[in-house]
Amino acid sequence: MAQPRSLIGGHFVGAATGLIFFHLLGDSIAVMSTAVATVLCLMIITKTVHSPAGATPLIAISTHASWSFMVDPVAIGVVTLLVGKISYQRLWLKQKYPDSWL
Repeated sequence: MAQPRSLIGGHFVGAATGLIFFHLLGDSIAVMSTAVATVLCLMIITKTVHSPAGATPLIAISTHASWSFMVDPVAIGVVTLLVGKISYQRLWLKQKYPDSWL
């Protein structure tokens, strides 16, 4: 299961990369595919691999997102997912989550 480091880091790496690629290079298919490949490499390097975050740059580029994309929907979505996951694991399943924050 995804730990907070991967969830948070993966989506923010994906969003930042998508925004940088879009604002510098536009919205072509080549830019999108290069952005996704770059995000996957960056997530491996930063140890924040979260496979759903691989789609984050595609969303940023295809919607022509502004820099506010980092806050809404990314930050709000990540916080919502994290609160939901912690609540579910601890309240319903009675399991310790997260295993670690880092």
